[in-house]
Amino acid sequence: MPPPPTPPPDRDARRLDHLGRQYLVLHEDFQGRALAWLHERGHHGLTPALVALIPHIRADGSRATDIAQRMHITKQAVGKLVDELIRLGYLERVADPSDRRAWLVLFTRAGDRLLDDVVAFIDLTEERATEVLGPRRFAQLRALLQELVVAAEADRSER
Repeated sequence: MPPPPTPPPDRDARRLDHLGRQYLVLHEDFQGRALAWLHERGHHGLTPALVALIPHIRADGSRATDIAQRMHITKQAVGKLVDELIRLGYLERVADPSDRRAWLVLFTRAGDRLLDDVVAFIDLTEERATEVLGPRRFAQLRALLQELVVAAEADRSER
């Protein structure tokens, strides 16, 4: 049997230095800081998976099937996350007025306080990024990232 092919010399460097890894590093940093911020403000019991659910719940309520579709996970996985956020007091289930067979997930008063702290953290994070990059470059970064988000969402809808 012949020996395995020799990998290109720049493979490891390329594997460790690319746009996806940069996204990942920034996401992990954001997520870790957000959890610490929320825990400091008394929001105990939150995990990265629970916090990841929050942006997928609309202010007027969301069905678990819609959340699952937006998160690209199963309805059962969403159900477990929702159950945990209900147990923690941040969410409640109410009958969907447009379809009594379905349930909506809504934020409770404690959930509203959580959202206020999430927004405060986002504001601080963006202020820090503005300090690092300067206002003009931060605005450019936001605009460029938005273009990539729009393209990614368009690609996803075509699949």
